[in-house]
Amino acid sequence: MSSEDAGHAAAAIAEYDGKGSESLESIAAEINPSSAVLQALCDLVGSDEARIQSASSWLLRRYLGAGATLSQMQTEQALTVLTARYHWEARLHVLQMMGNLTLTSSRVEQLWLALIEQTKDTNKFIRAWSYYGLAVIADQHPPYRDRALALLAAAEGEDAASVRARIRRIRKTFKWAG
Repeated sequence: MSSEDAGHAAAAIAEYDGKGSESLESIAAEINPSSAVLQALCDLVGSDEARIQSASSWLLRRYLGAGATLSQMQTEQALTVLTARYHWEARLHVLQMMGNLTLTSSRVEQLWLALIEQTKDTNKFIRAWSYYGLAVIADQHPPYRDRALALLAAAEGEDAASVRARIRRIRKTFKWAG
């Protein structure tokens, strides 16, 4: 059944028109996030089509927020979105689910550098959530905390209110950042 569900998820995403989340909510409600489904979604995040990237990353974020977990290999696949140029919505969804991922030390420096670059993105939501990603790295890998604190302090002067609001939430969420 789970490979059937994975096929159903892939077919439903292929039909997704890229508008609104109602159809994605319905996919999430009817498909159990088995490991096969999660793998299919991780594979689809790497699509060349922006709407497929966006829909599959949205579903991944939704399932992880509800308690599903990714294997280390699946986590690496999802994080690839942050180290390459993918559609901004796919990057945003992966940034938003970073708190639900276990980040291995082998990839953390590359991810850290990619997120620092994204704090300069033209999209204010990518900038805001990139700081969250940096805080997640620092939370899971304490040697990064001093650098994270310096970046958070600098970001408090950011023009975009959404970035300043995210920094305040980060400071409330992570005790070491308060």
